[in-house]
Amino acid sequence: MKNLFLILLFLVFPIFSKAQFKYSERIEYGNLDFGGRLVRYETDQGNPYYLEQFVNGREINFVNGINIKDQTFIGIGVSHLAFGKIKGFSTTLDVEQLLLKTKLSPLLNFRFGRDYLKNQNNYHKSSILVGADIGLNYKPLKWISFYAKVGAFFTHTVGFYTLRGGIRF
Repeated sequence: MKNLFLILLFLVFPIFSKAQFKYSERIEYGNLDFGGRLVRYETDQGNPYYLEQFVNGREINFVNGINIKDQTFIGIGVSHLAFGKIKGFSTTLDVEQLLLKTKLSPLLNFRFGRDYLKNQNNYHKSSILVGADIGLNYKPLKWISFYAKVGAFFTHTVGFYTLRGGIRF
């Protein structure tokens, strides 16, 4: 009986949830301006920091996910990161919330994930990353929106100020 209920639930749920969930994707470009080192330490083995001081970065981010009631977006993203000669990629879980149901709406964004960087000497390093942004979303048509946001991004003991812009469809 329990199995029959679960089967019916999985067959009926998508019919009622079509209006609630919609597949969506996002493409964005971000400029990462060096903000400061969060942790400082010294060692006898040379420079302990992977990202050099005062190196700004760039990011191209692709996120696929779902929109819930056209206000909450939850997705998984893959980014290309470049900090001077250090390049790599990151994988993230992105959560974004539009605060109003109007054409022009404020938004909040949070991301959590992991990055994988490789420097000019082929040395690989991985670190946890966290980011948070606030911004504005403009939705001229039902199926497309443009946004700009500012915020903070933290990885490899370094904090960055971010300026991002993108398109969601």
